[in-house]
Amino acid sequence: HGMELSHEEIFRVLERMQVRPEGLVFKGVTDYVGPQKMVREAPAVDDLIQRARASSPEDPLYVVAIAAISNVASALIKAPDISDKIVVVWLAGNALEW
Repeated sequence: HGMELSHEEIFRVLERMQVRPEGLVFKGVTDYVGPQKMVREAPAVDDLIQRARASSPEDPLYVVAIAAISNVASALIKAPDISDKIVVVWLAGNALEW
């Protein structure tokens, strides 16, 4: 449910910015990675890995994450080689009714 809300919200944000979402927006994971550190598969995870691998430590990919950080966690578990190629900005703590 939370992933769907976030997915819908990014379309509203991009529309207000007059940016077309094609090639920019991918659905994320629907479950937590958890203490077992299980990779959760999703198109957003694969896109993040691809974009991070195209970056470098000198010119990293800036990732802005909201709410649960499962997409970033899954990407890092699945492809630990990207850890020095991304900078994560994480906003958490949404209202319960959101």
